[in-house]
Amino acid sequence: MNNWKQSNIGDVVEIKYGKDHKILNDGKYPLYGSGGIMRYVESFIYDKPSVLIPRKGSIENLFFTDKPFWSVDTLFWTKIDANKIDPRFLFYLLSCIKLSRFDEGSAIPSLTVKTLNEIVISYPESLTEQIQIRKVLEKIDMKIELLLQQNQTLEEMAQTLFKEWFVNFRFPGAGKMVDSELGMIPEGWKVGKLEELIEIKYGKDHKHLEEGTIPVYGSGGIMRYANKPLYSDQSILIPRKGTLSNLFYIKTPFWTVDTMFYSKIRKKEFGKFCFLLLKTFNLASMDVGSAVPSLTTHLLNGIKIIIPDNKIMKTFDDVVSTIFKKKEFNETQIQTLTQFRDRLLPKLMSGELRVKTFNFKK
Repeated sequence: MNNWKQSNIGDVVEIKYGKDHKILNDGKYPLYGSGGIMRYVESFIYDKPSVLIPRKGSIENLFFTDKPFWSVDTLFWTKIDANKIDPRFLFYLLSCIKLSRFDEGSAIPSLTVKTLNEIVISYPESLTEQIQIRKVLEKIDMKIELLLQQNQTLEEMAQTLFKEWFVNFRFPGAGKMVDSELGMIPEGWKVGKLEELIEIKYGKDHKHLEEGTIPVYGSGGIMRYANKPLYSDQSILIPRKGTLSNLFYIKTPFWTVDTMFYSKIRKKEFGKFCFLLLKTFNLASMDVGSAVPSLTTHLLNGIKIIIPDNKIMKTFDDVVSTIFKKKEFNETQIQTLTQFRDRLLPKLMSGELRVKTFNFKK
């Protein structure tokens, strides 16, 4: 291709190690882990545009930020030579390389600085052309981000309603309270264990799957699309390793990787309740891992919970269904836009499709 050049990644960026964050107090700067933002802390490790690359775990789960941030020690961050390559363009370029091909781990997928530095990339010499290409992709990502923000608001609405009914016990027909081992609860409700409502199952390896339309979930969300599902009914996905608090509620066919649990809901009306219930727990505090944060089925199954009577559970499911349906509609749009972007990405990044021939309608 005319006016495109090749170089090693190490020629345009300096790859740096993230650092431990346990000593940091809460603050205003996002702290990134392999699943995304884990919390906000008092300090930042870097304040210029950077691509964050997992060092271990879901190594294709890249992040771009142009705000001050901190990165955990299982993520690399990058100092980018903006005179050679546009930072956001680099993020899109690395996103279509499939870094899992360079995995050097045994039990846990891993990347090294040496390997990353030696990966050959091809890109336009002109920064103007790089920026034109990434602007096309940014427009799609902005639409996706807006839908994600809407879904965050919808989930917060559902969570507020859950707390009002099942924490404050202000629900339709609320009456007499009785004592229990978890404190005062409404009469007719009981204390039980999580395993009474859901059956927790292990995800499976996805590398043998062909490309398709079924989303494959990791702890950071959808990793790719495969040709067949692992499960096709409503389910809650729970990270088994890594970022333990990143839960997903799914109603359509999916596959989930072997570092995630999925669940079979014992009764239809339990699904949304259980998802919102699990969101109230600090699962990260239940970590039983050593080097990598981990959960077990034994630990999750044994969590003691308050179980409402079936009538209240059904009424709640009916009430929050409107919120979840809007969220699911948005998720369908997100999936369509994401697949469109992912098909477009390699064509733009290889030069097969030039920006001047592409008309993106608002």
